Formats: sequence, C-alpha cells, structure tokens
Amino acid sequence: MIKMAFSPEGQGCLRPPINMGERLVLQITDLNHDGKGVGKHEGFTFFIGGALPGERVEVSVTRVRKSYAEAELLAIIDPSPARVQPPCPYYSRCGGCSLQHFAYDEQLKWKQRRVYESL
Repeated sequence: MIKMAFSPEGQGCLRPPINMGERLVLQITDLNHDGKGVGKHEGFTFFIGGALPGERVEVSVTRVRKSYAEAELLAIIDPSPARVQPPCPYYSRCGGCSLQHFAYDEQLKWKQRRVYESL
C-alpha cells in the first residue's frame, strides 16, 4: 500500500518537495532492504546507493515518486566509521556486491536487525 503525504490543513495530497536533477545534502539514518542508504529531506524519504548510516552526503535526485525518491551519490561529506575500502577492484562498476564498502561486523549487525524486524 502506498502512503500519500497530506497537507496539515487536510486539503489533499502534497507534491513531493523535490525535482529530478536537484542536488541536496542528506544525513543517512539507515539502510533499506536493498542496502541503499535512507535519508530524509523535508520529511520526504530518499534512497541512495553506496551511502551508509551516519554519513552526510551530497546527492543528485534521479527518480521521484509519490512517497519516495532515489538519488545518485555525488560526494561523501562526512564518512561513516563503518566505511571501508571494498576488496574487489570492480566493486564500483559491477554492482554484484552492494555492501563491500560496509565493514563486515557492521554488516552482520545490520543483517541481524533486518531478520529480527522481519519476524
């Protein structure tokens, strides 16, 4: 089910507060089920591949939907302490291993939490 944002006055749906191509600085608070970073801007949710919780990042909006947006990671302003150098030289081009930049012990904690929340 898609949740729609409504105006506080009850006057119908709000338009997403963002346009494609816009650049933003976001604070990443979590990872979604695909391992993409989750951030918010004016209460609107963004998913950013390659971003980790605890990071402040600069992004460019690539897709806007009614209840969320996707963005491309342009720069990491404040990196997470859990960010590591991916061991695979093809990591940034391949896309097969989406969490190699995330420290393994932190990956395990995140995966355990995901399973717990799913149950």
